[in-house]
Amino acid sequence: MQKALGFIGLGVMGFPMAGHLATKGYKVSVFNRTLNKSQSWTKKYNGTLCESLSELAESSEIYFCVLETMTMLRMSFMEMRALLII
Repeated sequence: MQKALGFIGLGVMGFPMAGHLATKGYKVSVFNRTLNKSQSWTKKYNGTLCESLSELAESSEIYFCVLETMTMLRMSFMEMRALLII
């Protein structure tokens, strides 16, 4: 059985990468800090829109992060780490 995938960051690289996984039949949940990017992605691909990192953490077993800066990456990992420890 395939693992549930979580994708954080739907920019120039993340949007199509998550899309390729979805078209190959993977269960993909997506989160982007701007909601309209996630909404655009779910209109184009079959997947789940998550409105928070906690929602993504609950629905995924493997996480992909495609973020623009190290600061954004650190903030996302700190929040995910706090969610996964509890």
